[in-house]
Amino acid sequence: FIKLKNAEGVYRGGKFFVTALSPDSENYPGHVININFKGKPTRHLIKTNDHDDILRVNKKSYGPHTTLESLIDALSGDELPAGWPIKLNRTIDRDSGKTISSRPQ
Repeated sequence: FIKLKNAEGVYRGGKFFVTALSPDSENYPGHVININFKGKPTRHLIKTNDHDDILRVNKKSYGPHTTLESLIDALSGDELPAGWPIKLNRTIDRDSGKTISSRPQ
């Protein structure tokens, strides 16, 4: 896991990484997507609600996505879901810190 204070210079303009929440978190099971937005590192909770299996980002749905891969694909697409402000175009490998494509060719 890259600590946010160390990641500020590493991920910019759509670069992101996703971390799983630990079992002792009050939001477990869930994930956090870490994104640089408008020059600042931001964190957004990804999880389902109690009524269905649709993944939400900060309690907002961006489509009928039930897998993390499907949600990331939608947020990385050329046409972003309504209300989502930035295209996710690169992800950070959490072990090496290197940038990799979120949409491999």
